[in-house]
Amino acid sequence: MITDTQKSRLISSIRAIPDFPRKGILFRDVTTMLKQPELLALAVDETAGHYRDAGKAATGWPPSGKYSPSFTCNGMQIGPHMKMAEVIHLNYHLLPILSRFGLHLGFGEKTVEQLCQQQHLDVNFFLVIVNAYHDKNFFPQRHLKGFPLKLLISYLRKSHEYFLSVKIPHIRQLLIQLSSGGEITDTEPLRLIHGFFDAYCSELSDHIRREEEKVYPYAFLVEETFLAGTPDPQIILQIEEYSMEDYESEHDNVEDKLNDLQNIILKYLPPTLDMNLCHTLLTELFRLETDLNDHARIEDKVLVPKVKMMEKALLEKKGR
Repeated sequence: MITDTQKSRLISSIRAIPDFPRKGILFRDVTTMLKQPELLALAVDETAGHYRDAGKAATGWPPSGKYSPSFTCNGMQIGPHMKMAEVIHLNYHLLPILSRFGLHLGFGEKTVEQLCQQQHLDVNFFLVIVNAYHDKNFFPQRHLKGFPLKLLISYLRKSHEYFLSVKIPHIRQLLIQLSSGGEITDTEPLRLIHGFFDAYCSELSDHIRREEEKVYPYAFLVEETFLAGTPDPQIILQIEEYSMEDYESEHDNVEDKLNDLQNIILKYLPPTLDMNLCHTLLTELFRLETDLNDHARIEDKVLVPKVKMMEKALLEKKGR
């Protein structure tokens, strides 16, 4: 619902031109509003909301909770009827995300919805994930909480696989290339970088292993008990001994360590090294950092609150 302040800003942003195109006509020029992304987004969302509500009242569609992309100040969000090739033209950084859903190149003219149906994917879940990566201001926490944990954790696990099997080996190979090329008189900085990277990889692997072996199975147990409607005494005991709140408090931010590695490369690499290769290495490290941040955002803002909500409901039932 638009506020009075927002309404006033919208109205004042539309220029009034008297006696145009002929005398006696007051022309409303909306181009002044179109030049302001925030107001454009507000106008589009409010107009779409009006007709969406009217259509729902008449037809009952769309059902409550169904994801419906809209405009934001960053442009149009990715929707089900966009061609997948257009999605990649819009944001090529989404390519690794598609591979986690089992979607590969060779889209042809197929839309997002058609490809999701072909791969038996939940199109609404896919859209929420890709839009969350595409637009950092977009985070539909309410929608993501409506999806079963199976979908969410399956995606998170594929992300883990990508980090460990694709991204980390690629960065390691770049480091090896950097060490083997050219005449290096001072090898100490490279030795430090290799040691720091190895330590980081070990820490990341431990972090992922703990989530895979402890946190995700626990989340599934909580959901299963919650859906059954009858609190299992053993699960209640487990919640009391180790809950999602404990996981949240010890959820170390492994992506922060990448910042230290980036700084070492930026500040201490010998100038005799292949600078193009150094730039490629840094770019890959920054991309990994961004990907890990997005991954952690989904865990912290969706997985954790969803499981905590079910834990609370089970503990309340136990107390009755």
